Amino acid sequence: WSDADTGAHGEFVPAPATFTRGGQTCRAFVARLIDGKTDRKMHAVGCPDESGEVAIFEASPWTGL
Repeated sequence: WSDADTGAHGEFVPAPATFTRGGQTCRAFVARLIDGKTDRKMHAVGCPDESGEVAIFEASPWTGL
């Protein structure tokens, strides 16, 4: 993804497997966020609702394996 207005950009790397949470199919992912001088990675879980909009849970800094 990229934002032409701010210059921020990054990428999302999904975990290979999905899991069920509260009746929704969810997936963990790592997001790389680059914004000017900042380059960071976050780990989170995304679960789409019936409309396809994704709620993000458990976001925290990614420290690697």
